[in-house]
Amino acid sequence: MAVKVRAERSTESEVIAEIHKRAASAAYAHRFPDQPFPRDESVERWRSYHDQVLVVKQEGTIIGFAAFDQVELHALYVLHQYQGQGIGRQWLEAAGAVERLWLLEESYLARNIYEVCGWRVDGEKRHAYGIVEVLYRRQSHTRLLSGARVRSQFLYTCQKPSGVLN
Repeated sequence: MAVKVRAERSTESEVIAEIHKRAASAAYAHRFPDQPFPRDESVERWRSYHDQVLVVKQEGTIIGFAAFDQVELHALYVLHQYQGQGIGRQWLEAAGAVERLWLLEESYLARNIYEVCGWRVDGEKRHAYGIVEVLYRRQSHTRLLSGARVRSQFLYTCQKPSGVLN
């Protein structure tokens, strides 16, 4: 199925918050088993977010989103049933100059995917929401002379790691 990536519309913060809730709840259920997802805070976060938000649609339905500024990827969530289709890699390309992101230290699947696509652990850690996050930086990228974009050389070659399940 073909997917379309486009800029988020200001009226879509509720939809984005619902995707955030569903994708994060599935990804982090082992870490936060007895805590409800903070949906109201998520709606407000995406309503007031002032940097770039892209949504991805398949057959007219939003199935994921990415939020980033000129340097850092702040969120990338895809509904579980659509994972493993390369959508995240499309966003990394669309995000251009993004060079940093924080990942849950225990999120081994996500860490593996980013590493296959050329990201490396920086060594810096932080504590947020009672968890440990590790900083990743994009490696081996080429800056275009116009300064308009940074494109990872790995985006065209990274493959799904062998043995990784959806």
